[in-house]
Parts: sequence; C-alpha cells; structure tokens
Amino acid sequence: MDRKIIDIEDNVILDTLPKQDCVECILANVKNEYAQVPCKYDNLSKRVAFHSGKNGKLFLCSSDSKTTKLFKEEFLALIPCMKSFADIAKDISLGAFQRTDRVIHNLKSINGHAIQELENLVPQTDIGNNQNVEYVTNVIKDNPKLAALTFFRMAKFNRAMKAEFTVYDKLLHNDNVPLQRQNHNVPNVVMSVLYPFFADFHEKEVYVHVDTMDTKILLDFETFYVAFYHLVENATKYVKPKTRINITFKIEDGEFILKMSMTSLFIETEEKNKIFDEGYSGIWAKKIKQQGRGIGMFRARRLIELNNGTLTIDTGDDISKVNGVEYATNTFVISMPIDKEK
Repeated sequence: MDRKIIDIEDNVILDTLPKQDCVECILANVKNEYAQVPCKYDNLSKRVAFHSGKNGKLFLCSSDSKTTKLFKEEFLALIPCMKSFADIAKDISLGAFQRTDRVIHNLKSINGHAIQELENLVPQTDIGNNQNVEYVTNVIKDNPKLAALTFFRMAKFNRAMKAEFTVYDKLLHNDNVPLQRQNHNVPNVVMSVLYPFFADFHEKEVYVHVDTMDTKILLDFETFYVAFYHLVENATKYVKPKTRINITFKIEDGEFILKMSMTSLFIETEEKNKIFDEGYSGIWAKKIKQQGRGIGMFRARRLIELNNGTLTIDTGDDISKVNGVEYATNTFVISMPIDKEK
C-alpha cells in the first residue's frame, strides 16, 4: 500500500506514491473518502482514499488489499496516527539539523582562519586587481618564508576540516558509534590544534605555555581534536588581552589530566552549570556582543565523553576589569583514563 501524509503546515511527512500525479488521480476520483479506480500506468484496479482534517492530509492507494473492508480498516487506523507521524518527523529533522549545524559552526571558523592566512600572503584586493599566476608567483618569490609557512598552515587547516568531516560521518546516525581509539601523545595533538590560532593569540598579546609529556593515552584522534579545537576557539574570543594561557598535563590516580587555565570572561554563579548546555551563551559574552550559538562547549564535552573522559570547568571569583569588562581565572579540565592499546 502506497501512502502520502502531509502535515497541517503542508510539509510532506511521508510519500511512497509511485507517480507525481497520483495525488491528482486520488482527488479526482474520491468523493466520499473511498473509491476504486483503474490505474492508467499498470492497468490494475486500485483502491484509493483521501482524508483531510485538523492533523493534515492522508492519501492512500492500494492494489494488494484483499477486500475493501480491510482497506478501509487500515485507512481509518492511520488517521489517528497522523499527528504522531508529524511529531516524529519533526524530531528526526531537528536532530539532523543540530548535527549539521554543529559541523558547519566549526567549518566556518576553520575556513575563516584559512582565508586570513591566504590574505596575509596575498591580500584579496591585490588578487582582484591581478588575477594571473605570474603575479602570485612573484609574491611567493619575494616572500618565500611566509609562503612556506602559509602552505604548512593551510595543510593544518585541511587536517582540521578532515577531522570535522570524519567526526560528522562517525556521528551521523547516532552518538554510540565505535571509535578508532589508538595511543596518541596528547601534547602533540594539543600543539596541532593550537598552531592555527597563534595569530589570534598574538593579536591579543596572549602567551600560550604548553607543558611537555611523553605519556601516550588511548583516544580517538578526530573526536579529541575537534573537542579541543572548540576549547581553543572559545579561548581566543574570551581570554583577557595581554595575559597567559597555561596548558598543563599530569597523571593522577590512573587518570590523564589536561588543564587549560586562563584569565577569561567572568562566569556568573547562576551560569556555572549552564555553559556546557547546547544553545547557551554566557552573560558577559552577550554583554560584549561576542556570544556564539552555544554549540562549541556542548560539543566539546560530548566528544570528550565519547572518549570515556570528562570535561569540567573550575571558575574563579578573582575579578579584574578591562574597560568595564569583568575577567577571572577559569580552568578547563579534561580527565581521561590511561588505557593502553592491547
């Protein structure tokens, strides 16, 4: 049995009718909800039905119902379920939108950094006025070191984008997918994430110190990479200018602990338990009009949890002010079990 369901907002919830003009055929032949008509496409006699009510519209077409009575019973059984079908479809659509929105959020950020790097080498205005290979070739010859650095940075941005796509692909259907967990040196992963942001920190005169440690832990590279990327991007927006970010590592009670401590926007008492909620933007972020869409922190915690870890924040009350903006010491803490690859 083929069917088409349209909700009250004219959104198609389900459509298995084989031809585009099946709806017109049903509407033309159904007078009192039911009819039996010959199909012009396969010459079969088919039972059709149509219902329009407060929950939308329902079209049915069947050539395999043994009796009109059975056909009517199925038709009448579907009518009360139309709203449930619409609600389920909306939930599925919302889930798909949220997953897509999360990856777009990060890809836009990465792309922005990539564009900035290219324009540092060849300004967009110059490219617009000199659209030829020779001009760009001369720029590279005149600035070989900058060109080489730009090349390596673009490679890192491509790696970041690849990680985003890989994570999106892994989590496309659900969050309970098997990850490719291997032994990685976390400080090395941290540095690979930090590198594209150095220009942002330099602009704010922020010094970033990263501890060294040789210990490897078992994790999924792409999901951890993307999670830490969100934390660093958050830091570039909200860290206090002319300060220092300390990233430290230690092993304690069988746990690998990463701490990223900085002087950043003050977190009010009432929002300490909200900053990892999807859709939430901080009070001070809104005050200075630097709020995001509340995706980064939510996603970072979820991806760390997929690696059997935890992400928390220790907030400070040692308030200092710059141009009326309140800052305090805040420390993000990632804890992960030290599992060894068998």
